[in-house]
Amino acid sequence: GGGAGKVEGTEVSENEITVAEANCTGYFSPHSSGCSNKTSAEAAADCSLGFMSDIWRMINQVAVCALVLAGVSFTRMLVLAIVKRIWPRHLQWGALEFPNWEGPAMLTQFWGVTDVLTSTIAFGCKSASQILAGVLLLLGPCMLLVLSARRVYKLQNEGAMQFETSQRVMWSSAREILTRETNPCKKIMVLGRWFQGWRLRGWWHAVNNDVRVKTLDFVISDYTNSLVLFFAVQMAKKIWISLTIALIRGWPNCVLLLVAQIAEMVILIFYLPFADQTHNISECLAAGCNTVCVIVLALPYFTNGNPLISDIALLFLACSGTLVCGASVSIQSVSAILFKTVLRSACAGSVGGGGGGGNA
Repeated sequence: GGGAGKVEGTEVSENEITVAEANCTGYFSPHSSGCSNKTSAEAAADCSLGFMSDIWRMINQVAVCALVLAGVSFTRMLVLAIVKRIWPRHLQWGALEFPNWEGPAMLTQFWGVTDVLTSTIAFGCKSASQILAGVLLLLGPCMLLVLSARRVYKLQNEGAMQFETSQRVMWSSAREILTRETNPCKKIMVLGRWFQGWRLRGWWHAVNNDVRVKTLDFVISDYTNSLVLFFAVQMAKKIWISLTIALIRGWPNCVLLLVAQIAEMVILIFYLPFADQTHNISECLAAGCNTVCVIVLALPYFTNGNPLISDIALLFLACSGTLVCGASVSIQSVSAILFKTVLRSACAGSVGGGGGGGNA
């Protein structure tokens, strides 16, 4: 959405800085020839402390992320202490161990930290703070991307982590059972087993319970061995888009955003990197919708024509991929609850007891 807005609002000549400044309805940054959504008075107030204004802006964002991370960590430890007190005989609590909560929280903050650093580079008050933001971008998000990708790649090559493929029920076998079986409950159980075998392609296993692999479970658990480093592709895309939005103007902005979207869509379609097939489908749809949005917004810029569709239609198209992902997760959660409670209880007698229903 942010990238699309920059493409749509970029209607200035790259060769004439004065034209760009004249067309800017907000604050025009002389450092990057970019236009922010602030007025000149607001920009001057934000820069009243010069170098310290930029430093305070960065510290403020990082402090918020640190507080959120601390809150998540405290909540995890509190929940772990409570469940250990209630069930003292249970020794392993994998989902409540470090860093299974902290890791995902850190990944969600990756975009926020990257965005504030690239914004400082583009609209910083002083050149020194812009250079500092660039160094922090390299030492922070970029270094995290390189080190995490290198560590996963190394563990995979060492054989410390192996991908176990789930057992699948072939559709021909399931269809044969469905044709022969007359009990509706057994038919539903067979369909459920076939669907789960198709949907879940497998999971990562830590050889000899290697602790290094377990600490990275929150990173690799969603992906298969076809492209376990897809998480690095997603992180690199976030850095790419953030830098493009903040620093690039004119037709290069359109091209670079389009390259990022098309590259992600091609990788998704070619590798199908997620262990959950429904996730692969929803992510491909979302990537396709985002690509179409960028194309729709970029074409009028190159052809000097009017927008192809209305803002409402564009907003719906941009959000449709996210809606599909959200609906998929919701349906899976509801269906799992129904299967484990209502359906299993209703069919327990007809399939030979609760044990038989569970095995089915």
